[in-house]
Amino acid sequence: MLLARALLAPVLFSAAWVYYPYCNDGPIFCLWKRFLNFECPGCGLTRAACLLSHGHYAEALAMNWRIIPVAAIATAISVKATQTLFRQRRHRASSLAEKKQEGEMAWHR
Repeated sequence: MLLARALLAPVLFSAAWVYYPYCNDGPIFCLWKRFLNFECPGCGLTRAACLLSHGHYAEALAMNWRIIPVAAIATAISVKATQTLFRQRRHRASSLAEKKQEGEMAWHR
């Protein structure tokens, strides 16, 4: 689960970058817009993510300003999970080194 969180932002960013050519011509996934002809607060987030991934910041904000907190939260989750993974790996490596050293000490007794 920690690895999935660490990969959250890179995978979403990559998917938005790849989907960019299709974001304006693709199907409408929002049920509110499709059936009620009313935009929900999330409408335009996919297109905004595509624009953001290609560096079109003003257009992304115009499409849906909520992309900024969504991108910030996804990035924060990924960074925190990555830090935790590295800390765990470093802790395991130091624990193994200590156990190896203890084993060597016991062998010399």
